[in-house]
Amino acid sequence: METKRLIETENSIQEFTVQFYGGTVMIEQNQLPLGQISCELLDYPVEELLALHDEAVRLFSIVRDSLFARDKEKSPALAAAVQRQLNRALKHVYPLPLFSLLNIDRDTYGTMLEELCRSAPEEFQKAVTPGTPENEALSSFFGKLFRLPDELLCFRSYVSTMLDFYFEPPGRRNAEHYAVGVYRFFSDAAVQEALRAALPPYPTFEFLQSRPVMTEYVTMPDPVQPEKYILAERVVFSSLADFLHMDLFRGLMHGNVPRRCHNCRKFFLLQNGYDVRYCTRIAPGETKRTCRQVGAHNKQADRDSKTPVQIEYENTYNRLKKRKARGRISTDEWNALVARAQDIREQAQRGGLSDFEMKKMFEEI
Repeated sequence: METKRLIETENSIQEFTVQFYGGTVMIEQNQLPLGQISCELLDYPVEELLALHDEAVRLFSIVRDSLFARDKEKSPALAAAVQRQLNRALKHVYPLPLFSLLNIDRDTYGTMLEELCRSAPEEFQKAVTPGTPENEALSSFFGKLFRLPDELLCFRSYVSTMLDFYFEPPGRRNAEHYAVGVYRFFSDAAVQEALRAALPPYPTFEFLQSRPVMTEYVTMPDPVQPEKYILAERVVFSSLADFLHMDLFRGLMHGNVPRRCHNCRKFFLLQNGYDVRYCTRIAPGETKRTCRQVGAHNKQADRDSKTPVQIEYENTYNRLKKRKARGRISTDEWNALVARAQDIREQAQRGGLSDFEMKKMFEEI
């Protein structure tokens, strides 16, 4: 039964399941705002992606020329050699955004070829013989690893170009503004052709406006208020690229967008309802002050506008004030809750909380 398969899917490199509800994506037990994983991939060290690319090329060579070659003996020594190269590639896969949050069975991946060769030699021979169903399954696994670095490098190239040149010009920071930016980006034939020409040839990640996934709708306890229930969308992905595509565009639909900090030049997630130019990381050359604090001192526009912390603190303070005026909380409760809100504000201003974490903590008061 397809629904049962969806529910029972164990997360792995080949296939993983996440849940979407509201403006949030749940990966295992981690709750993140839409667009956060895409933002992390845009900032992921490019040297790590290039290292993964190099290891994937080496893996491709030994699989093609030895493991799947009909004229090569499929010995335990060969299985061990391919396993070592596979493990070198996987070492760069596990820390990737999203994969680092999945409970992947690394022990199985770390010994899969050697164990199959040792415990089931006939099955191993089938798996390495082209034309068999077992070989098709193993080829699919290796193929995803071979394509992964190019897919991620292509994603970074396309999305950073779109964000820097089609989203940054003056305009309102909302879902409508982002929709116009996406349309302008995909309609610019010259830019699309230039990006394609600069990227690796097929097989690679094509940045299209549609991606294949499997989905179902489920009822689940509200992660914030477990006594309540919400309707969520459970989606099964067969590649990290497919997830990034949905994460980015769902984020844009909800008003969330990765934005390049005007100080450190790294990306941060700008959430719906905010319009700030700076992230909350420690600023370059600083030991305590964040880019947002530095920017507030350097830019008149930022001095004159409210930060996300100020917006959420004032909303929370006014909400508590109304509850006190209506007699729903006592004076002692009011004092304690306002003190709690002030603590959250100070923690966020120091850079100790992301905008998403800060907003959730204020909403829970």
